[in-house]
Amino acid sequence: MLQAVSFPNIPQGRVALAAVSGRDVQVLQALRQINIQPLPIEGSPHLAGPVCSHADMRLHHLGEGRVVIEHGDAALFHACDSLGLQAQYAERETDKAYPRDVPFNCFALGHCLIGLLEAVDPIIQEAYQARGFRLLNVRQGYAKCAAAIISKNALITADPSLSILSREGFDCLRITPGYVSLPGYSYGFLGGACFLASPRDLCFLGELSSHPDAGRIRAFCRGHRVEVHSLLKGPLRDVGSVLPLFCTMRQKKAGFVELC
Repeated sequence: MLQAVSFPNIPQGRVALAAVSGRDVQVLQALRQINIQPLPIEGSPHLAGPVCSHADMRLHHLGEGRVVIEHGDAALFHACDSLGLQAQYAERETDKAYPRDVPFNCFALGHCLIGLLEAVDPIIQEAYQARGFRLLNVRQGYAKCAAAIISKNALITADPSLSILSREGFDCLRITPGYVSLPGYSYGFLGGACFLASPRDLCFLGELSSHPDAGRIRAFCRGHRVEVHSLLKGPLRDVGSVLPLFCTMRQKKAGFVELC
């Protein structure tokens, strides 16, 4: 039986359904091969072409099957509703101009919501505040994409504005920028190229060995009792995050493609 993922990006079981860009067929196939049903996110005319279908640019998962989605997107609202998600429109309209393009690109860690608060949609901020979360402002508008979330108190990032989270008591591994493919830009972010497929399995879209800090990343994950897996060959791909929405408590481990 499926359960809603209770805490954003950190499933309590094996992920069964997740939101992801619908533009990369290989990524969609890779998810299906490990029994994850994708909710394909289509492109928005209100965002720049390379990121217009990125899940972390189109919606924000609040946990417990609740999502905030792009203002006025009836098709996305219907898609979420048909899967049993409780969808709510954002208050602000999305725009291609930064930082009006990043109202959803924030993330929860511990009891904090982290993002560029001037850009985060008010509905998202209010939802977390109502649950007793503290709001932490960072300079990086693409905060979710820049953060590879390992647990409720650990992350990996190349961004200096996120590495200051170590002062807040989070375990933060700082890595070398780049080495993540995002067509249309010089490079992408590691957080947009990986996701937790279970509490103990971090899956990369591409080969982790293509990153110069692969050894440090593996060791950091091991320190948090998390195994790393690569679902695709070739360089790491920033697809705008894979957002777990529903999971199952089955403990089956088979199905990951071991390349890393």
